[in-house]
Amino acid sequence: MRPKNKAGFTLIEILFALFIFAILALLMTGALHHILNIEAASDKKAAQLADLQTTLLLFSRDITGAIDRPVVNNVDKTLGFIAAPDSATFTHTGLANPFGRLARSTLQRVSWRLRDGQLQRLTWGSPDVVASTQPAVRVMLTGIQALHFRFLDNKNLFYPVWPPPAGTPQALPRGVEISIQSTAWGHIAQFYLLPQGKNDAP
Repeated sequence: MRPKNKAGFTLIEILFALFIFAILALLMTGALHHILNIEAASDKKAAQLADLQTTLLLFSRDITGAIDRPVVNNVDKTLGFIAAPDSATFTHTGLANPFGRLARSTLQRVSWRLRDGQLQRLTWGSPDVVASTQPAVRVMLTGIQALHFRFLDNKNLFYPVWPPPAGTPQALPRGVEISIQSTAWGHIAQFYLLPQGKNDAP
């Protein structure tokens, strides 16, 4: 009698199959790791873009609402709009107060500045700031290498500070340029016209 053929795999065949499976698993693991890295980088970039858009939108709202409103307290009187090359402090309108339900003004004192690589927005609870009042500090952007402001007067001249050294009687600049040097986005510059500044001719 002839022996019957037995179904099954030899040890060599099983080892060869395991070898092929290990190679495929290794390739798939590398591809998955690469996809996850790309997704993480994409999510990080999207978050940075959202932060940048929020920052520019908020600065636009603040600066275009700037008014000539000096700060008054029981000691002295401070100009409403004061700025240096890397900071700007002013009072703006438009602080939300639906139906006047909150016991506060619609005016807000704000300051934008660069500190320790951060673009910061400072706000005070009252437009009349006293020395002992501590502002709320919000970090808008990180990885900021430089921040520069320029201020345009009604004669179309730019100044790095406000009020300008020339001693113009103009209380508000006609326009403000903000330049940001960021590790994430490089150089970004925006220019904003101030509605109140246009009407503030000497």
